[in-house]
Amino acid sequence: MATVLRYSPDELKTIREYFGGKRPVKMPDQALAESIRRENPGLVPFLRMSDEKDLFAKLQSDPRIRKFSFVMFFPVLEGHLDSDLREVTISIGPTRTRGFAARILVDDRDMIIKPIQSPDEPKIAKFAGEQGIGPLQYETIEHFLTEEFLPGSPFSQISSNMNDVAARVIGSRVADILTILHKAGIVFNDVILDDDMGGSHLLIDPANGIKLIDFGVSLDLTAFPNLTDEQVYRVLLTMPGIGALIQSGMIGDTALEVEIARMKEEIGIKPIRELLFTDVRFVHEGVGITSMKNNMAAQAIWRAFEAKYHME
Repeated sequence: MATVLRYSPDELKTIREYFGGKRPVKMPDQALAESIRRENPGLVPFLRMSDEKDLFAKLQSDPRIRKFSFVMFFPVLEGHLDSDLREVTISIGPTRTRGFAARILVDDRDMIIKPIQSPDEPKIAKFAGEQGIGPLQYETIEHFLTEEFLPGSPFSQISSNMNDVAARVIGSRVADILTILHKAGIVFNDVILDDDMGGSHLLIDPANGIKLIDFGVSLDLTAFPNLTDEQVYRVLLTMPGIGALIQSGMIGDTALEVEIARMKEEIGIKPIRELLFTDVRFVHEGVGITSMKNNMAAQAIWRAFEAKYHME
């Protein structure tokens, strides 16, 4: 069996600081970069730290990098770094909004590692996990989430065959989830039940219950009405009309800056309830789409939601 390379605490700290954005990045010359892309794609993310000559050379000689890339240095795998990682199952692939996500199975834990989408996301995701309304969060590297992988089916995939009893349970649970978030000053700010593309952020699983996933555009309104430009951008991103234009790249930077300034001023004179109501709008829109597949279930969901949801 080949000798397993070991990394000192200082080396692990250095690697994590580079990926956590705490050290300046200096990319290598083009020839080295192209060579690594051809010969060992798993090493490509480490090009940002190629100035760390000794450590970079060590990474180049570590055969585990080819399969695990920088994911092997996340805290959840630290107890396995002195092994060949054969007991770890990993799959890494591209995603539409985050660039990539990695799924890891180790020590009877099934986890997802993914980049954050906004500064608010780590705090909100941690709160949701603690409240049992989202995936549990684990120790991670800054600017990334390491979270529990939730099994189950998206609501949009099962709604057409849903009976009245299940629909009422789901409507009531969604009301509970949003009540918990809104009392904490959090807006989910995204599709919940269904949209015209079949998207859903509500997972249904008999063993794990009903939970939300993906808090990438959610908003922490603790400082309301003093929102940052980036938070206001997220408000606009999911608004009817302008949100689609932003996502399609049809609004230029200057026009977007003007729109952010206008919306920030508008938010400053509105009650917080109007932003919280964004989530109710998403539920109502999802019910409307569900009604085209299963009208009985859609009506039951909305009745149960209305009976249970309480906005502060």
